[in-house]
Amino acid sequence: MKTLLNRFSVWRARRNARNDAEAERAKQPDGGIGAEAPIRTSSEDRLRRADFAERIAAVLSELNLHEGRVFSIRGGWGFGKSSLKNLITERLDANEDRANWLDFNPWQWGDSDAIARALFGQIADRLGSEHSKAALERAEALRRYGAMLTGAGAPLKTARGASHIISTVLTNASVIAVASAIGFHLPTVAKAAAALAALAAGMPLLGRVLAYLGRDRSADSLDKIRIALEIRLRDLDRPLIVFVDDIDRLEPDQIRMLLRQVKANANLPNIVFVLLFQSSIVERALDPVADNDGRAFLEKIVQSNFDLPAVPASLVHAMFGSEIDELAGAYANEANGFSHTRWGNSLIGCIQPKLRNMRDSRRLISSIAVHLPLHINEDVFEVNIVDFLLLETLRVFESDLYNALFREKDLVLQAHRYLG
Repeated sequence: MKTLLNRFSVWRARRNARNDAEAERAKQPDGGIGAEAPIRTSSEDRLRRADFAERIAAVLSELNLHEGRVFSIRGGWGFGKSSLKNLITERLDANEDRANWLDFNPWQWGDSDAIARALFGQIADRLGSEHSKAALERAEALRRYGAMLTGAGAPLKTARGASHIISTVLTNASVIAVASAIGFHLPTVAKAAAALAALAAGMPLLGRVLAYLGRDRSADSLDKIRIALEIRLRDLDRPLIVFVDDIDRLEPDQIRMLLRQVKANANLPNIVFVLLFQSSIVERALDPVADNDGRAFLEKIVQSNFDLPAVPASLVHAMFGSEIDELAGAYANEANGFSHTRWGNSLIGCIQPKLRNMRDSRRLISSIAVHLPLHINEDVFEVNIVDFLLLETLRVFESDLYNALFREKDLVLQAHRYLG
């Protein structure tokens, strides 16, 4: 009966996690102005990465781990790391026999200490989500281990150490109160002195309580707590994949702290870290602690890398072309200064070279969408449509040049060309 209840608890926890993930993916994607949100499902995949995501999901699920692993998904900003992660988790959820997963974003937690505590806290919550006795014990073991690594008990220990000082102050205050009672209402002063004396007597007890709460769990060593944690983690029937996204958005000291935590826990059984970052940023952050060789340091942490497949520039340009046709195609006529030859030269020679990835394309489309209506008067576009699109490209990608042209707009427009 107990085994049956445990299996039901496991099934319910996994079903709830899968339902939550499916509900998140079912939300209508934000495709409006300024949208840079990653895709969430394979139905949105326009870069043909679903098969790659399926293979990664299979690799992660097939791991039989006595020790953990650290993988990375590498790629530049705007090249689709988070989108690939979402495709992988979709494939993990599609098969109940595959690994569990957790999505951790350190960027939203602020300082380094908060990031470290949140990392351990969220992994513990995920491990304990089945609510079985074994799952809750695993979660508690990880929280104890995390508290020791992050120094979460330090404030309580500090308070405990200060309790004797507080006790001394209260005792002295009670004596002074009694001594100064002459000339005052003695019963009232005596009551105040008694209250202060009671607080002074109680401070040692409070100190012991704080010592208990801030203790290292019966003075167990870190190694002993870790061994107990490893035993419980080996009982997992499949690994937990921890995706750590947006690492390259952190401050350098936060990157170093996060990777130290990952390195310290990289060999915990059935815990797999998948780190998402742009290599050059993380390597520079590690240089100060790696004798200016952050790349070598990173290689000691990450066992294997999944490099983001390159997006053909032709595909980015084709997708931009379809979006710009939908947005501005109605005004691409001779009355608005449109010329197929001039537009072709401008698109190929000036605009397309700036579109390196989908984020660049979305940034330009968003800027055009904002400023396009400002030049429309009924069915008339009040400026040359090709000039407008070129200037928007400069606004987004060459802001210094755009501002210089704005300052010298009389020269650009040849406003004084008839003045000799």
